[in-house]
Amino acid sequence: MERADLSLDERQDVRLPDRLLTIVETVANSEHPMGVMAIAAATGIDKSAVSRLLKTLASRRWVEKGPEGYVAGAALIQLASKAGLDDIIGRLAARELNVLLQATDETVSFHRVVGSQRICIMGLESPQIMRGRIPLGEAIPLTHGTSGKAILAWVDESLRARLLAELAPAVRENVTRQLAVIEANGYLSTEHDPNQGVGALAVPVFGPYGIVGSLGAIGPAERWNADQRRKHARVGLKCAARMAAELGYIGDRYERWAAAELEQTMAEA
Repeated sequence: MERADLSLDERQDVRLPDRLLTIVETVANSEHPMGVMAIAAATGIDKSAVSRLLKTLASRRWVEKGPEGYVAGAALIQLASKAGLDDIIGRLAARELNVLLQATDETVSFHRVVGSQRICIMGLESPQIMRGRIPLGEAIPLTHGTSGKAILAWVDESLRARLLAELAPAVRENVTRQLAVIEANGYLSTEHDPNQGVGALAVPVFGPYGIVGSLGAIGPAERWNADQRRKHARVGLKCAARMAAELGYIGDRYERWAAAELEQTMAEA
């Protein structure tokens, strides 16, 4: 049946998938969050239709609405990761995770930021019997866990404030202290956060427009203890710095963090 033979309702139904995909592509390709008006202008779709379609896409996690506008959602990031569409980040993460695994002998993973969540898109398990679990494909709030907080410290200030405001006062105070540690040292080292008996180390990874994710290593706290995590923090910083440089990051954070870590290590020797 030709499109010319379809009724008006049928033609509208035929256009629906195209409109949905156009909106998803527009939001995903944008370097910044987009509002309804901006999406309507970019796609040529009526503003009221854009608003309705965004609600549908958000309900399926293809897009996510934040304080500054719409961004790619968890479902889209998961699909992109599974389909191998994020080749550059995937290739770099695989390389650096191998380096980190060889250095630590613990389970390592890379988490991508997507709105107010993080998604583990890649990981390598420790060869040891007792080892950390890789939450591959799971969407986890940025306020939850060491890898999330390594990202949370660098997201948009308004998003960070909103997420912190949703926490209980005591939890918010603790997370705020942890974010200050990340900003000062370039990594976060924790135990029992949130899982009892688990030690974790996470380092932020930046791209040309800001934070893109975090590299992390987890293991039993008795083995992957504070001394071991501190010992390997410089390795994590080097891995993240190499990855960030190839993604187009041009700042000097990693150099400053590495210098400060070396100075502190020498002072303690």
